[in-house]
Amino acid sequence: MPHRRSGQALIETILVLFFLMIPILLNAINMAYFFLAVLNLQSGSHKSTLYAIMGTATPAAQILPPATTGTNSVSNMAYQDLLSAAVTNGNAAVRVCRAGVCATAGTTPAGYSFPTLTSVDPELNKAKTAPAFDLARIDIAYKWQPLIPGTIFNLGLGTGFPLCAGGSVSCRNADSSMVLHRYAEMRLMN
Repeated sequence: MPHRRSGQALIETILVLFFLMIPILLNAINMAYFFLAVLNLQSGSHKSTLYAIMGTATPAAQILPPATTGTNSVSNMAYQDLLSAAVTNGNAAVRVCRAGVCATAGTTPAGYSFPTLTSVDPELNKAKTAPAFDLARIDIAYKWQPLIPGTIFNLGLGTGFPLCAGGSVSCRNADSSMVLHRYAEMRLMN
């Protein structure tokens, strides 16, 4: 008789461990998906900024791509880069600022607003009449939803972000979604 009970204890242990390990495993999946999204957003903003200051131009042609219109625009390139990464599904916005002019493409997530552009290059041209360089800045805001919903499966994700209140930083919404914001800026010759 004691041999039959030892088998029962083993089965109970396996079942308890299974139900304890599922939340840990699903948390790990959501964390991996979160970090994939963050890396893709950072890479997308950086590559888009490089394209904004160089484009397909050569030293002889010196033609920069447009900010938001056309298939070769900076915003279209950034958005297509995000789509190819399988992170976004239409819930991202790309703002392109160059030479003090900003244009936004896509849908800005609710509860988020892009920061105001106040940066002007401090270095002046030889005549000391205008900035020697223009600032090119790409902002990407993305509404991230966890793959596996539920508070128990997203324990470590929401605690480090402030609640969204119309600001310009990464934040979390009440529905457990998050607005992730990444940007990159570079100078280009004026």
